[in-house]
Amino acid sequence: MSTKKPSVQASAGPLPLKGDILVSIDLAARVAILSGGYSGIGVETVKALRSAGASVIVPAPHHENTVTALTGFDRVEIEWMDLLDAASIDTFAEKFLASVAGRTTKSCRLPRGLLV
Repeated sequence: MSTKKPSVQASAGPLPLKGDILVSIDLAARVAILSGGYSGIGVETVKALRSAGASVIVPAPHHENTVTALTGFDRVEIEWMDLLDAASIDTFAEKFLASVAGRTTKSCRLPRGLLV
């Protein structure tokens, strides 16, 4: 006896293709901080954020490797930070907060990143 399994239909429609997610979002006045933005899906996320107009800060523990991965990208800054070193996180945060002092900031948490 065979039983037919019910099919599952996604009510939201097909999944968006690469590049479609941020197509209608204007991030021109925003700065994204993206840890892990120097390899794999992080580089693709940097590209997507830039295509939506954001400036991107990529904190990384290995500056040389990060520069190599992000060479040729405009509106991308690389800062030193090691997520395993609390002091380096504090230093990075203090430097960033000093750079936005006096400006209104909003934040939206992203996987592995922060958009302000």
